[in-house]
Amino acid sequence: MERHLLLVDDEANVLSALKRALRRDGYTIHTADSGAQGLDLVRDWPIAVVISDQRMPYMTGSEFLAHARQIRPHSIRIMLSGFSEVQSLADAINEGAAWKFLFKPWEDDQLRAQVRAAFEHYELDETNRSLNAALQLAGEEMARLNEIMTQRFDQASTDLLRERTELIARWQYLPLAAVKLDAQGHVETSNARAGNLPPGSLLVNDWQRLAATTQGHHPQLGQYWLQPPQPPELAYYLLLYDMDIG
Repeated sequence: MERHLLLVDDEANVLSALKRALRRDGYTIHTADSGAQGLDLVRDWPIAVVISDQRMPYMTGSEFLAHARQIRPHSIRIMLSGFSEVQSLADAINEGAAWKFLFKPWEDDQLRAQVRAAFEHYELDETNRSLNAALQLAGEEMARLNEIMTQRFDQASTDLLRERTELIARWQYLPLAAVKLDAQGHVETSNARAGNLPPGSLLVNDWQRLAATTQGHHPQLGQYWLQPPQPPELAYYLLLYDMDIG
């Protein structure tokens, strides 16, 4: 990844010295001799680190860095100045226009270390911003999927309720009498055609007796069907008998 560095100073010899000290570190170096030209470069290039002299005509370094910050708020900005301008440097740092400052004349090794640290700081911030953006997108996607799953669950619940209602209705209006027994053989429920079998009255071992008794009281009834559970551990039985009266 290219590292774009901008140097701004109205003195050509200072720009040359800065460029000479920093070019060995592989940066893509842009230079400007005024604040206005520097702002054009900030707009046109992905400038990560800016070094600007404080004392320049028409636009001071602190003014330039404040404008540069508005264009590229995440860039790292370094002020270059003389010892007599300490207050201006302090103001620029306090206002957030400058990240750090260097005094003239500088030591090349110190300058290089400062610029290297600035790029590392910028790239770490970029990584954090990318991760935060990815986390936000992931959170939004998770929320979207949760909404879809909730809608599908609600629809499935509605479908199941409708199917259950339909099954109950079909159970109630079967043309055959239907009785549901519990594990002990007692009547648990029966449909409309089996209304003469009250809940709790039917035992498994009474099936044959019930069949004979019912047949005796209702000679018009046809053949009974007794359906034992398959497998045996099922908790209910169905007793079906023909209610078709000729």
